[in-house]
Amino acid sequence: MHSVVIDAFETPAALAARGVTGTAVTSGILDELMRLQQATRTATASLTREKRSLANAWSNDVKQGHATAALAKYDEALQYAPHWSALQQARVAAAGRRS
Repeated sequence: MHSVVIDAFETPAALAARGVTGTAVTSGILDELMRLQQATRTATASLTREKRSLANAWSNDVKQGHATAALAKYDEALQYAPHWSALQQARVAAAGRRS
């Protein structure tokens, strides 16, 4: 596990006079870091679910002996999204189940 440490600091007098103290700035930074961390966790969970669903998208075709049809579907989808790594991985997995 990684930690972030924000050392105590003081803001310039002009900012402190308006209530923008080092403590207030630190609190804002920590709040933003927590927001980013939560957004990252949410995005990662979403990608994991997406990858699982892609991996199984046409797996029934592969299991039933229609591997060529399933692989053709993956290939067609990859024409429209050639850089979609999860889709590429799902196609490789389907090809592996075909063997």
